[in-house]
Amino acid sequence: MEAAGKLAGLAAFGLLAALLGDWLGYRLGRSRLSLLHLRPRTTARIVAMVVGMCIPLATVGVAAYFSQSVALALTSIGSLRRQIDSLQQQQTTLVQIRDSLQRARIRAEAQFASARDELFAKQGLLRAAQQRLAQSRERLTAAQREVERVQRQAQEQQRNLDEARRNLDEAQRNLDEAQKATKKAEEGTQKAKAALKGAEDNLGFAEEEWAGADQRWTGAEASAREAEAGTIATEARLGDLQAQLEKLKANYEQTTERLREAPAGAVIAEVHDILLRQVVTPGTPRDTLDEVIRVYLRADTRARELGASAGPDGRYVQLVWPVPLGRLPPEGGFSRDDILTTAATLLVRAGGETIVTAEAWRRTFAKEPVQIGLFLRANQLVFARGENIGVIEFPKGTPEDLAFGLLWRGIFSRQRGQVRAAAMQRGMLPDPDTDEYGEVAVADLLSVAREVAAADGPSKVAVRAAGDTYTMGPLKVELVVQRASE
Repeated sequence: MEAAGKLAGLAAFGLLAALLGDWLGYRLGRSRLSLLHLRPRTTARIVAMVVGMCIPLATVGVAAYFSQSVALALTSIGSLRRQIDSLQQQQTTLVQIRDSLQRARIRAEAQFASARDELFAKQGLLRAAQQRLAQSRERLTAAQREVERVQRQAQEQQRNLDEARRNLDEAQRNLDEAQKATKKAEEGTQKAKAALKGAEDNLGFAEEEWAGADQRWTGAEASAREAEAGTIATEARLGDLQAQLEKLKANYEQTTERLREAPAGAVIAEVHDILLRQVVTPGTPRDTLDEVIRVYLRADTRARELGASAGPDGRYVQLVWPVPLGRLPPEGGFSRDDILTTAATLLVRAGGETIVTAEAWRRTFAKEPVQIGLFLRANQLVFARGENIGVIEFPKGTPEDLAFGLLWRGIFSRQRGQVRAAAMQRGMLPDPDTDEYGEVAVADLLSVAREVAAADGPSKVAVRAAGDTYTMGPLKVELVVQRASE
């Protein structure tokens, strides 16, 4: 309203000025006045032009008088332009800062996603480490139970030894009784001889007495022989039991000594720990033996890396399996060459690709070589490319983090993992380092979890083999999101 009033005032002032100029020209025209000796008409035109020039000047002056903004615009137009240019530059700078902040936010979001993926991966590694720790505890418990079993066997052998000693004492008592009977028979014989010499007329009685004594002597000798045979058998049985007991005591003391002398953390291999796993294709017997020897040498290198000590033969592993079939073990056990030759023979008989696994035979400390066995297994096709391994279902509205956790448990969990259960059912071997089945990138898991979270209804994820997978592995899987109705 104020601006409209000012415009109306300016229009009225211009109208008055125009009327004034018209009236002045009219009066000059009627009076026929002359300016600078010009014609009256020319003078009137000049006056009209001057009045027309004065109208805008007067209008601007009145507007500047009544409006401070107009006065400021007339007197400070250069300063205002400089301020406008400065503000435009500031606006450009602020736009650049905004763009840089947006780019920084995008980089921060990408770093956050990467950190989250790494966190999930670390959590997976932590779970695997916890599972290995639980397995180690189970193995320790099993070893403790084995020690207790050996102790019980030693106690049982001690009881058997005590019983054998009691049998020996009883046999000794029987022998003493037999000796007493022999002495009595000798006394009877001497009496019979004296009676024979003293009274020939009592010969018949003496002969009868002698016959009785002779029978008692024969019975005493038989009893003595039986007692002696029982004593010999008992002594042999006692010797066997004593040898077994001494062997058990030696094994127990050796195991106890190893457990006592080994420092904390000095265990380098548990029972059934895998040193090496390799696929071998048998050829000629000589080539196959060379392949077995190479596996043995790689296992020896692995044992040295684990911290084992060299044995008397300079090797860090000692072969104990497979033993030659149909042969009794010589004193000191089968040699390394016998076991290697047996393994090569079994490989040639198996034919086709075979997995050779070098596995620890017993718990091993850092101060001794690792006893290993070479175990053979056919490397067969377990899963064909694209074959379904399992299906994980999700209800509508499952959050991304929950979907990721369900995917992880459904694939890798030892209790409910579908991939692990299917692989074990088909006879596939786990990863020798992690004891796990299945390989999938964390980024793929996150992508599938996002798809499940964004689904507009119930969905399911099909777990499929990413390629042809054999017993040796590894089992790489791919995840396909589908509708629950498909």
